[in-house]
Amino acid sequence: MNAKTQSIGRMISALHRRIYARLSNRLKSYEINTGQIHFLFTLAHKPGICQHDLAQAVHIDKTTATKMISSLELNGYVQRKKDQDDQRYWHLYLTRKAKSFLPKLSEILDMHRREMTKNFSERELEDLLQYLDRIYHNMKDQIDGKNT
Repeated sequence: MNAKTQSIGRMISALHRRIYARLSNRLKSYEINTGQIHFLFTLAHKPGICQHDLAQAVHIDKTTATKMISSLELNGYVQRKKDQDDQRYWHLYLTRKAKSFLPKLSEILDMHRREMTKNFSERELEDLLQYLDRIYHNMKDQIDGKNT
């Protein structure tokens, strides 16, 4: 495959769709989607975080965060509690269901990672991550106005 004939962006986009389709299929029976994974792990590490801070931590807008949190709450993974001092704020906590699901989620993600990276050496994986990180930062710099 030649870089001149194969669009890097198109390949990354196709790869992203396939990776998330496979992972979504694995998570379907748990009533959780791929976008909610980061929410659960962030809440596990920062119990009581407010919705606004959680949205910032997972790098999504407030409206999307509210929808995802509502879905997690509806499916029994998250509990919201009003701030006692400022009623405008909601603090978020994992439920027992979510806490007991996290080890299974980690297992699913590990199996998914192994499936994606089979037939790669450790060195190849390290190189791949470095290349992807470089692409990420090139694009981030462009978005942030740091045309380096």
